[in-house]
Amino acid sequence: MTDEMMVGSRVITSNKRVLVVDDHPIVIYGLKLLLGDNENVTICGEANDVPSACQKVDDLVPDIVILDLILGGQDGIDLIRTLLKRRPDLLIIAYSCQYERVVGPRVLRAGARGFLSKVGGLREMEAAIAAVSKGDLFFEGRSRPGAGAVLAFSEAQAIDALSDREMQVLQLTGQGLSLQRIAQELSLSAKTVGTYRERLKIKLGVDRVQELVPLSRYLLAQGPAGNRRKS
Repeated sequence: MTDEMMVGSRVITSNKRVLVVDDHPIVIYGLKLLLGDNENVTICGEANDVPSACQKVDDLVPDIVILDLILGGQDGIDLIRTLLKRRPDLLIIAYSCQYERVVGPRVLRAGARGFLSKVGGLREMEAAIAAVSKGDLFFEGRSRPGAGAVLAFSEAQAIDALSDREMQVLQLTGQGLSLQRIAQELSLSAKTVGTYRERLKIKLGVDRVQELVPLSRYLLAQGPAGNRRKS
């Protein structure tokens, strides 16, 4: 029997519906074998390319998507962003033949909740599913509460290099404030705030303002930063 609990108006079940997205049938078969005896997981479907992944997320309404980052030459990072636009509550666990240090930061910034490397095998997939199901992040065998996984990557050093003003702009951006509202809050011109945002994108290695949000959440959770430059 599946346990249920209410969170707001949603019914949360202990049994997670999982969609597997991979263009290699043998990998899908292996994941089915691996997870087949787990009573907390039901593989509700599979997809082998970007269009079918989007369609099945809409049709099957999975809780979790297990996603290969390379699908017939298509970039799985872009697919992560696309799926989260359609379903912001979707939990995504990515895996790749590359090591975490190579693609981990991109996966996190795109919004995935976990990453496993095929180099080390997929034996930890059950642990990854359990971690993301309770709201944690899971990267290469390590479960980290909330956005704390940011520290595992090179962003930690970049954050230390931010000025006080850059930190303020980053934090307010993470709160969802518009460029104009941030300018009002900090008594700056919109053009100046835009310049700070561009600096942040360069320093933190992101392409879009929206990708700053996971980093800002970490900073807010940690409280005030130490001594920093003023500008």
